[in-house]
Amino acid sequence: MAQGGTGRLAAIDVVRGFCIVSMVTGHLAPQSRVSYALHQVPAFDGASGFVLLSGLVLGIVQSRRLTTRGLAAVERKSARRIGVIYVAQVSLGLLAVAAAAVATTEHRNLHPAGTSTAEAVWRVLTLQAAPPAGSVLRLYVVLLALAMVAYVLLARGRTAAVLAGSAALYGVGYLVPHLTSFRSYSGELGANWATWQLLLVVALVVGWHWAPARIGERLLARPLLVTAVTGALVAAAWAGERVAPALYDKTMFGPARVLNAFAVVTLLFVVVSRLLEVVPRAAFRPVEVIGTRSLDSYVIQAGVAVVVPSFFADWSDVALGVALATLALCWGWAELRRWRPWARAGVVSAGPRPVDVVPGVVAVGADPVVPLGPVSRPHEEVRPADGRG
Repeated sequence: MAQGGTGRLAAIDVVRGFCIVSMVTGHLAPQSRVSYALHQVPAFDGASGFVLLSGLVLGIVQSRRLTTRGLAAVERKSARRIGVIYVAQVSLGLLAVAAAAVATTEHRNLHPAGTSTAEAVWRVLTLQAAPPAGSVLRLYVVLLALAMVAYVLLARGRTAAVLAGSAALYGVGYLVPHLTSFRSYSGELGANWATWQLLLVVALVVGWHWAPARIGERLLARPLLVTAVTGALVAAAWAGERVAPALYDKTMFGPARVLNAFAVVTLLFVVVSRLLEVVPRAAFRPVEVIGTRSLDSYVIQAGVAVVVPSFFADWSDVALGVALATLALCWGWAELRRWRPWARAGVVSAGPRPVDVVPGVVAVGADPVVPLGPVSRPHEEVRPADGRG
């Protein structure tokens, strides 16, 4: 299981980077061959993997933070992260409003004609409206708020209560979606936060028990079983999307889609982990580094998806080029964030901010800013860059 010198599990970052690539191509170049190739797995896409892996990493990191700093620190970190994501979501919404004011073409990313600027801004600030290609973050605001409740229960050892509560909330959302769904600019039901939360909360619970239960090692020790189960579920999804589409619906996040997401991400984790043992890690660097800055990358692609269609009615001929340029920008920005010459030069008087680094993960919201370290093996002890351990 390839790990970096900072305790970052490379496989998770690579899979998260893959999810970003999937979203960028799906939003900016949906008709391209690249997007077609990346979306061949039925009932699975980058957004599903993005949310699932966020929950997994949150569980691993926050369980460690609970041990070292206490529940109050866990909740403070979560509250700050929610604030950052809210600001990012509002910024994307306001960008859409501004683009609408000067747009030369109409596009579904913009609020409907006839909507006053004041009304559009109010709907953005209250998370009632968001551009379709940049609406995932308002979902995250709710999901992370629910995670704060889960941390209290998990800290008391009530894992069953967390899972039961998540399942009950899922049932409510599935039965009465109009009560728990965001809405699009046109007023149609959008993402159902009560059903999507099951994906994040279950993954969070898995992450919470990741180290003590040695879940990663157990998965890597059973590649044939993981492959067989995933293959069966993917085959079922291929037929199920035609026979019972409601079970695989993305907006409602049907129960079969939840199972498929866990199966596919697990297989990707196993495959990438094994590849990292035989393929030079540098070959994965662009995708891995993008994965380390997944929030930044999502905001960048969402901004492009809001602005470009506002000025180009037909840009299908250059769509793939725009998508690739956006990915290059995501990679360059992530590398710049890791480099931080101003911190190394001593401009930040307080020095590098401390981060919680757990063997096998990267802290969500902390994002250690250090060079990618050498590949280590499972039996090697991995210490944080600052020497804490």
